[in-house]
Amino acid sequence: MAVANLYGNYELVKIEPGPTPTVTQLTHNEARDVSPSVTPDGRYVVYASDPGGDLELFKLDLEDLDAEPERLTHSRSNDTDPAVRPDGRFVAFVSDQQGAYDLYAVDLTGVEPLRRLTDEDGDVSKPSFSADGEYVIYELMIHGNPEIAYCNFDSPTEHGTIIESDEWNEYSPCFSPDGEYICIVSDREGTSDLCIFTFGGDFVRRVTSTREFDTDVSWTR
Repeated sequence: MAVANLYGNYELVKIEPGPTPTVTQLTHNEARDVSPSVTPDGRYVVYASDPGGDLELFKLDLEDLDAEPERLTHSRSNDTDPAVRPDGRFVAFVSDQQGAYDLYAVDLTGVEPLRRLTDEDGDVSKPSFSADGEYVIYELMIHGNPEIAYCNFDSPTEHGTIIESDEWNEYSPCFSPDGEYICIVSDREGTSDLCIFTFGGDFVRRVTSTREFDTDVSWTR
């Protein structure tokens, strides 16, 4: 799943690898479609789109592309960066509906109401779930300095900072499939590279070493 700039418009596309990769366009509209997150069963993709000017969350049925996407949020703010929980029921996302960007959750079944997960002093972005769905890690911007923080999804009062530093910038956290480690972008070695940490915040190793800016981390299973 990827986002492609097609004729000046951002659309969702599905890429099938192979000797001759095939690309299937999934969305066809004049809105900007970004930040796709696929449900664990592969049936749906949740993404952000701005048909009304502000970003809202939508759910697209990948087995029925002719069906209209279902709108999940209805706010006059920007709702983006969706992350589907491993149980496939909930989606964590960031929204500025209370001013700053904080973490919220929406129930894909529609049973539970929208709820707020964080009330941070800075903007939240890039949420990622642990393998058991218990914790969400995210990037937290404090006074212009990005840090890595977490909260308990079911008990959001359990929260804290995993990695913080006034010397380095830490971006784009992503849980490993087993939930033991997190991969982030860090410039603690002088360049912005991928680094592995434990969930407790202990440095394990640097994965990349380039002169370019590495970002948008994703693990394979």
